Amino acid sequence: MGCADTSGMFPHRDRDAAAFARPSSQAADPFSAACFVKWLETNHMTTKRIGYTSPYLPPEIIFASGLTPVRLRPAESLSAADGFLPRNFSVEARALLSAALNNGLDLEAVVFLDEDDTSRRLFDVWQAYAEIPALGLVPLPRLDSEPACQRYARALVELADSLATYSGHRFTDYELLYAIDIYNEQRCLWRSLRQRWIEGALSASEWHDLRWMALTTDPVSANAELAAHVSPLPTGEGPGVREGTRLLLLGGMNIPRQLLAFIESCGARVVAEDSEADERVVTEPVSGPDMDALAAAYLTKPCGPRPNALARRLERVTQLLDERGPHGVIAYYPKFADAYLAEYLVLAEVFKARGLPALLLEDDGESGFSGQQRTRLEAFLEVLS
Repeated sequence: MGCADTSGMFPHRDRDAAAFARPSSQAADPFSAACFVKWLETNHMTTKRIGYTSPYLPPEIIFASGLTPVRLRPAESLSAADGFLPRNFSVEARALLSAALNNGLDLEAVVFLDEDDTSRRLFDVWQAYAEIPALGLVPLPRLDSEPACQRYARALVELADSLATYSGHRFTDYELLYAIDIYNEQRCLWRSLRQRWIEGALSASEWHDLRWMALTTDPVSANAELAAHVSPLPTGEGPGVREGTRLLLLGGMNIPRQLLAFIESCGARVVAEDSEADERVVTEPVSGPDMDALAAAYLTKPCGPRPNALARRLERVTQLLDERGPHGVIAYYPKFADAYLAEYLVLAEVFKARGLPALLLEDDGESGFSGQQRTRLEAFLEVLS
């Protein structure tokens, strides 16, 4: 089969990503994108799994380096971290450290993102005591301005250098483009499945499982699995739009599957999950084949609670309220996460002004979805019904 011409495919070779271009001796080779992608699908992936802690870090860079990106999520035990982090420290950070100390993570290494004091403290303790090596602490700018995006692009180049040193493979611009294309495909599938979930064609538990499969599996395999669920159902076999109380669910790194299933068992359904495993994942296609495009896409995406982001958070939550029309709000926040609780004081006023009942539940990191939380949630849903 013939291969298409690739001239003009990479207009950004003069930028930071040019450091990863093919040597000039290979640049003239008539090696097309179609042929190269076929080669990548056969030879690119390794079995080395590299964890990363935040939706602000582009997994494309890990994947382009021939490694499998794996998003970390907190374990359900904190005990192993007690001797290393205070008990009033972020339960998500303590749960991640506990999983590492208990050898509960099937990973070769982890990349950290410098988002706040919590992430810096976790990185320091992890680096000193965990057996899984930490490949770096990537600085995340606090703003989303053009200079901030440029700084973040430079930080991502440094991350690529660290990954190249670790893996022995410095990716080319073709490989970075391939990685971006694969994840752009996944973003399209993600949006389609999210819409099916909103309409009631997928249960909350199914949507939860598909999301975490995609976040913890190599993207090529994940895309095949997601595509199988996107395929339209035969006429008359779809469950259709389910009625019931509609909820906006606010959360952190992970919302327990048991909580989602319990909500549906009570006849209600979540129509928007503002967490790091759904609405805060980049779901719009990355527009360019270089580090600048990646940095801009991940830095300007919907953000979570953090300093200097309250205006953007209010705008995003208000948008979800307008688009999804929930009848009530549940905030399932990690305990000792100051940014979440500080933000909730402001959001609660927004909900009150709209006449939306709201329930605040705290995740202590160990009890899971507890009996006490079930009782409070059941009573809340009865008020809404």
